[in-house]
Amino acid sequence: MFRILAKWAALALVAASTLQFLAYHEWPNLAVVWISALAAFLFVEWRGAGPQLAWLTNLKTLTRPKPRLHVVQKSETRRVVEPDDVYASVDPILDKISKSGIGSLTVSEKKTLDRARNRLLNQDQ
Repeated sequence: MFRILAKWAALALVAASTLQFLAYHEWPNLAVVWISALAAFLFVEWRGAGPQLAWLTNLKTLTRPKPRLHVVQKSETRRVVEPDDVYASVDPILDKISKSGIGSLTVSEKKTLDRARNRLLNQDQ
């Protein structure tokens, strides 16, 4: 409560000083008051004064430009299409194993080999 009261008191003092300096054409003093007020505001903002400055955050979110495009994710997963001829997809992988060894296979080649093995096992049943 005290912080809110202090904020409004500071605002009233800056307003009164501004009117007084404008009336007497005291431009250097007016500049000092406004620069001091700005410095105090920035210090409080950067140090995290708390929820009493939430209006500034709300103002920033309102003035932020809205994205023109909205990306929508597909709801269904992509299905892998397996070739009808299991041997055509497995033969190059088996040739690679015979030449370079099983350690030379990539993750996708291992998955393809595993899917073909499972398909052939299910086909026999």
